[in-house]
Amino acid sequence: MSDFLMLNEEEEEFKKVLNILVNPQHEDNNYDLKRIFLFDGNRDTGKTALLKRLREISQQEPYTDKFNHVFIDWQDKYDKNIKLRVGIDNIKPITVMDAISNEFQESFREFSQMSSDYQDQILSWKQVEEKGNLPEKEELEKLNAPETLVDLVNALGEGISNLVKEQKKPLLIFFDTYEFVGSQKCDFYIRRLIKAANALSKSIIWVIAGRLNLVENTRRNQKVELALLEALKDEDGDVVKVAIDSLMNYKQALQVEQLTYFLLENRHQDRYVRKAAVSALQSITYSNIGHRDLQLAVRAIVETVRKDEISNVRDAASESLQAIYDLDIVKEQLKKHDPSLDTTAYRTKIREEGKYDSNEILHEYLGDKDFSKLEVSIVKSLLRNEDPDVRTAAVKKLGEMASSINETLVQELIKLLDFNNKDSDRYLREAVVETLGKLAKSVPTEEILDSLNEAYRQDVIRDVRDAAKGALEEIEKQDSEMGKLASHHLELMDFSKLLTPTMEIETAIEILTTDEETERQVKAALALGSCQQPEVVGRATEVLTKVLKDENQNQTLVAAAANSLGKIGNSLTLESLLSKLKELEGKDWVARKYVIEALEELLIDEKYGEQVNLEKVIEVLINKWRNDPISYVRDAVEKAIKEVWKATRNPTAYEAINRYSSEDNKEFFQEYPPQAEI
Repeated sequence: MSDFLMLNEEEEEFKKVLNILVNPQHEDNNYDLKRIFLFDGNRDTGKTALLKRLREISQQEPYTDKFNHVFIDWQDKYDKNIKLRVGIDNIKPITVMDAISNEFQESFREFSQMSSDYQDQILSWKQVEEKGNLPEKEELEKLNAPETLVDLVNALGEGISNLVKEQKKPLLIFFDTYEFVGSQKCDFYIRRLIKAANALSKSIIWVIAGRLNLVENTRRNQKVELALLEALKDEDGDVVKVAIDSLMNYKQALQVEQLTYFLLENRHQDRYVRKAAVSALQSITYSNIGHRDLQLAVRAIVETVRKDEISNVRDAASESLQAIYDLDIVKEQLKKHDPSLDTTAYRTKIREEGKYDSNEILHEYLGDKDFSKLEVSIVKSLLRNEDPDVRTAAVKKLGEMASSINETLVQELIKLLDFNNKDSDRYLREAVVETLGKLAKSVPTEEILDSLNEAYRQDVIRDVRDAAKGALEEIEKQDSEMGKLASHHLELMDFSKLLTPTMEIETAIEILTTDEETERQVKAALALGSCQQPEVVGRATEVLTKVLKDENQNQTLVAAAANSLGKIGNSLTLESLLSKLKELEGKDWVARKYVIEALEELLIDEKYGEQVNLEKVIEVLINKWRNDPISYVRDAVEKAIKEVWKATRNPTAYEAINRYSSEDNKEFFQEYPPQAEI
């Protein structure tokens, strides 16, 4: 390494550098001049003693009065400066730059003049920082404030080089106990400072010691950084995720807008990308970012908690929100600059912690009214409020007023179940299905059952689906027509609980071809699953495939058709099943699950051999495993790919199981090892 030196004959190497700086004609002039010395090691390995020894050497003959020195012990700074005692990852780079500048001013009276640009800019920067956000470029220019922290650091580097030129002496800068400020974000700006100063003066030597592995932590290659930024545009979710994780080592504050882009404006389809973006935003909020970026980051995290369809992503966002909202500076900035976002963030946080009380929100809008005497019309009026938390609280309250609710109001509640709208609030939808379940007894309408059934089969949020299913199960207990209908809805979600209808094959085919009653068609489709007679298999397959191809077909009928096609087993149906699976994205998860199970049957059936493009189907299934919002569907994919592995030992299936399964598959692979003979 041409610029960096580790522990190896330290004193002799250091003296060679001093000789060249003092006398360019010295015999050591052919030595490749080192301008940065790095020493790392554990406690009590003599790093501090070594730095002091090197400083003493530079003050003794033949170097007496030939060099200027600045020695900063960062542990000493830490003990004296409260702004450094906030946890290494929370130290602001500007605090470190300030400490360096102050040390120079104490050592050299003229440094303030030599670094006048920096001194002016640091005052302006602090004024801007107090406002909580960077103004527009024109305002920054009026304030003589730098546009970015890098500009400020460059100004300090210029001041240090000016000092060297004015003093006409080489400068030796010693940093001891560097681990106290060596976080990635501070380290980045310190290295920028070194680069800026050394670019303007060849007579500055830096000697740095700390417990960190400084060589491993040294290189911040600009080409790599640019390549990683370019990788954010890649279509492969794995590439983007790795790029996000890696970019956290580079200029963190500049990535806020790019990361929120994956969560807000152009929400990335891959859950691993969104999860990585959320985690990165949590780290970035610990950095020295402006209020505008802080707002954007918090808004993206809150939106992800409330709206992302994948529970793993929501959980990661929830952890991030709870972590950053516990920072006093975050709460202070949000309350000062965006009270509305602060309120939403706080409500979301306490809801995730299970401490949410909807009545508190009603009190905010209705005052200290006696809720036991509250009129339905007053609560109803809140259903149109712009704040989703207010609407949610109103819906919950209506559930407590069941005896006063009529069918018209039920219809208004059902309209709030806008689960196909990605901007719809999941907490609101969950409250609606819970309230509809409570109203089913006092307002027994089929619309309530249909809405609960639709919510269970199509809502992307698990909590909403669970609430809808729970409501149907409670209604099922009623000894009434509503109870029977609820039971029927639940039966049609799992065909394994139904007795296979006994029906002649010809009759079943005729019903599917001519009958328009959905329930009879579902029974006919299920009956065809037992069809194995060679003379009618072709006709049964053709009729069931036609059901799949109808884009407007009832989803329960589609599920029944897929279920039977899997049992019949015909490789000619493969493309139809794959097309249907794609068409069902964002629609009925029960139908998707049965299509996947049908694909599984085709993939593991030995008689098809090369007739089935195994790799193509596995890739489709892997995409579902990664990104289908419904855990039941992802579970069906996992089962299918494991069955494929057992039957074929396909390497892509093996990689997928290792990568995406949340289970411990050690015993599975012991039972079905890669080297087994098929």
